[in-house]
Amino acid sequence: MTKVWVFFQSLFSSILLTGHLHDPEGVYVEDLDVKYHLFQAGCAYQNSSYPNRYHYITYDWDKKSIQLDFRKFVPGERKWCVDAEKGEDGKKTFSLFG
Repeated sequence: MTKVWVFFQSLFSSILLTGHLHDPEGVYVEDLDVKYHLFQAGCAYQNSSYPNRYHYITYDWDKKSIQLDFRKFVPGERKWCVDAEKGEDGKKTFSLFG
């Protein structure tokens, strides 16, 4: 599987979007050389027990935060809905500064 990495640089932090992650809720990575937020851009499976998922990424410049709003596909209903299994009731907020 070919992984596609997209790198976005803002004034306050870096975001690294990737394909499949085992933790779709995201993390903040900080070591001696670099600081960045790592988020799954989304995932789609065919014939798998794992749900198809994506999330909205929202910057709030006034609150200096990043919010993820998680969504998953419900095959039986054939629609996308809030993924309450992730974050707190389908949402997770990070500080722009980590």
